[in-house]
Amino acid sequence: MSGFQPAAIPRYSVVRAALPQGGDPEEKLLVVVSHRQGHALTMKATSQVALYQNDPEQMAGCVFYRAGEVCFHLDTVVQPDNLFMIQHANLRDPACVIGQLPADFHGKLVQAIRASIKLDANRRRVLLEMLGER
Repeated sequence: MSGFQPAAIPRYSVVRAALPQGGDPEEKLLVVVSHRQGHALTMKATSQVALYQNDPEQMAGCVFYRAGEVCFHLDTVVQPDNLFMIQHANLRDPACVIGQLPADFHGKLVQAIRASIKLDANRRRVLLEMLGER
């Protein structure tokens, strides 16, 4: 593990990390967006896609991948409205990085953020600025 630096995990890498939700932390797939003060800002990826598939407005506010299309084994949506700060200490193992999303993910993510019915105007603006967009 020597030499691995969690802060160097590239943008749009898919990582597996435990989310602190109530009781026992549960491992989830997350997409790294940026790094700040010893943390990775991530967006949750979920294979619970039925809600999105049945609601075009909600589907427009996420990035959808079919199983096997990228590093996801199941149909998956990346949720720009579902952000988590993960401590770099929880990303110390290089095996936590399970893949890298393709170059076109950035454009799809920007489109999803702009179309999201779940993000308010301020949060939308902050996310877009973080991605170098307006």
